[in-house]
Amino acid sequence: MLDGYAHPKTAGKPYKGAADAVTGVLGGQVQMFFGDIGGVLALVREGTLRALAVSSETRNAILPDVPTMMESGVPDYVVLTYIGVVAPAGTPQDIVVKLNSAINASLASPQLAAAFAKLGAEVRPAPPQAFAAFLAAETQKWSQVARTANIKLE
Repeated sequence: MLDGYAHPKTAGKPYKGAADAVTGVLGGQVQMFFGDIGGVLALVREGTLRALAVSSETRNAILPDVPTMMESGVPDYVVLTYIGVVAPAGTPQDIVVKLNSAINASLASPQLAAAFAKLGAEVRPAPPQAFAAFLAAETQKWSQVARTANIKLE
């Protein structure tokens, strides 16, 4: 499975990173893990790892034969790995708009989009309000998951 945040647990402790998790799968200590496509793509392509599903809403163009979690029978399962740019609270709106415009212009570059696509990443330029709304929704979603699962900060 790809595109998620949760890493496997062994002896009650999570792996400290994706590299350790992949090593755990390859060494047979665990049967599966969730990771980003870019981090395991070469191993999937060479057949060392088998991709079971992606956790995005739609199939990933770089692995079109790998179904989504929802197609695999897990309803409403969408977990995205994302990268965004934020500025300190109180940054003047004109500066935010200028930064956003420059970032979105660079993301529109065919060369940059192609570079991201090689990693299995999808580029989604958007206004600051859209990213703020996305972050708010993600915070609400994962806060509810943590409450439901009784997950506490250590």
